[in-house]
Amino acid sequence: MAKTINIVFIVIFSLFLTACGGGSGGANDNEAITGKVVDNYIAGATVCIDTNFNNTCESGELNTTTDNNGTFTFSNVIPTDEMVIIAYGGSDSDTNQSFPYIVKNIATNTDLNHQVILSSLNTLVSDYKAIAKTTLEDAKSKIASFIDSNDTAKLIADLVANKDINPDEFVKSLTIFQMIDKINAMAYGTSTYQNSANSFQSLAQSIKNATNLKYYDTNITVAINNTIVNATITNMKPVFISSITSLVDENQANAIDIDSVDDNATLIYSIDDTTNFDIDSSTGVVTFKAPPDYESLKKSYTFIATVTDGTNDVNQTVTINIKNVNDAPTISGTPSTSVNEDVAYSFTPTAND
Repeated sequence: MAKTINIVFIVIFSLFLTACGGGSGGANDNEAITGKVVDNYIAGATVCIDTNFNNTCESGELNTTTDNNGTFTFSNVIPTDEMVIIAYGGSDSDTNQSFPYIVKNIATNTDLNHQVILSSLNTLVSDYKAIAKTTLEDAKSKIASFIDSNDTAKLIADLVANKDINPDEFVKSLTIFQMIDKINAMAYGTSTYQNSANSFQSLAQSIKNATNLKYYDTNITVAINNTIVNATITNMKPVFISSITSLVDENQANAIDIDSVDDNATLIYSIDDTTNFDIDSSTGVVTFKAPPDYESLKKSYTFIATVTDGTNDVNQTVTINIKNVNDAPTISGTPSTSVNEDVAYSFTPTAND
């Protein structure tokens, strides 16, 4: 009987170690944190786990860089509710505009695809959680209320991937960035990464202090750098979200679809090159007046596109590059249709390719 007891004990102890990840090669070895930095997708941004919460990626902190889709990954890391991921620098992968903000998120605040999305909205969630000393769920609910939303899943989602499905949250996230721009300008006169971090924190503090504050309220008061700032955006500026370059096949009319977003305003598009192009002023679709030919001398076109909401005009330089296409060969020449008898006949056509 004693031998039987010993064997059972060994088996149970072995199972206990396995369940707890005992021994080498534990279950947590393959943990990873994957996410995106979004305005549009931000390429080349510095991303780190900010262990000392100073809004700076330092040499001793785990860091990486986003790819052209704004994606980053930390391998062999176990996320916690107290782990803050920050990102700054880089540029918009479509418009090539530099990204002048610090954005952040809590490592466990993931979307339905288990991604940590670093956006203006999740930056407010992270800052509110720290300032209010509250739970992540409470912070998400408070920021969702601030942007007048009742769905925290939309708040933490990949706003760029879902901008056609949930355009409201995408536009609101851009409005928050414009609020940060306004705070920076009035409090500091310039926009730096650290200034933007201070502005986000001050806005989160105002959300905490106020009762039922909404992003569209006319008097969002922020105290920062010994200055009182009204951070309200009464009329959001249009924001370009389409690429600044297009590679198009020769011999076809379509050039580019210029796209932008605004807070429900009617947008009007125009371009400064009306010699080579037409534009649909309501949709932003640009077409060639005459299909381009790669074999001609002009293989690239550049123009300035403008979008206006009636109050704010925003410009963007666009370049259209022409791609060579393997045209079908052509044969030319006019053969004679009659010939004298007893005379040799020949015809040599001209071929081009």
